[in-house]
Amino acid sequence: LCNMARKLTKALKVRYNTRELNAISRGMPVEVVGQVSGIRRRLRDDPKLRRKFWKRISESLKTDIRGNWVTGRGYDHYNNLFSRFLGRSIIDELVAMAGKKKKVLRILDSGAGDGFFLGELKHRLREEKGIETKTTALVLKANPVLQKRKEAGNIDALIKLPGEKYIPDEKQDVIFNFFGTMEYGIPEFKKRVLLKEAYSLNKGGLACFGFDIPSSGKEASESFKENVERSFEKRGFSAKFHSSTFLKALGYPKDVLIVRRNI
Repeated sequence: LCNMARKLTKALKVRYNTRELNAISRGMPVEVVGQVSGIRRRLRDDPKLRRKFWKRISESLKTDIRGNWVTGRGYDHYNNLFSRFLGRSIIDELVAMAGKKKKVLRILDSGAGDGFFLGELKHRLREEKGIETKTTALVLKANPVLQKRKEAGNIDALIKLPGEKYIPDEKQDVIFNFFGTMEYGIPEFKKRVLLKEAYSLNKGGLACFGFDIPSSGKEASESFKENVERSFEKRGFSAKFHSSTFLKALGYPKDVLIVRRNI
């Protein structure tokens, strides 16, 4: 209670809004809420940035602005991308995470498309491994296919909100971001999105990001990756970038970032 009181006192000084204060009071880390709050305040105070942000959201709602998003991606697509860098399949990774007690795994897909991946993952973990999950699909808008999957119980929670504004109800064990917010968001908020999602993890949690780092020269790209990795390590995470032009040729993200929360 004393720790919570101190957090709320500090939060009031930062001028969080009611939604953000409620998130802190239910146990979400200040580091998560602070990133969302920082984005909110920048959008409030900078009209030019606000117009840029909502223009990008509007474009994303109308069409695939970069030619990368495929709403029907399923488990095999995600597994083909991330398993080569995890060193084992997504299923095997999550089985190890659940442990012998087979704890309920909380899984967020940021940019869930039609929800095929989350639905298939939930089904396979339950039927093949006896592991229950609590899955959340985060999307800008819900299409009929995704809505039906939610109604059928293939997805537990459906959130219609830009990733930059979303605060999870509880910490997650696994977060996937496959051509999601990190790809479609504006550059000014990418670092905050990375930190917000990483800090949303439970200890031992895993975040898998797949996106294309804008091309500004090999040296600049490598410098960006090294800075991101060091930034995470200073905060108690392990983080590693992987890149493959071969994957890009197959329609996958060129850059993959694997983050694990150690503390």
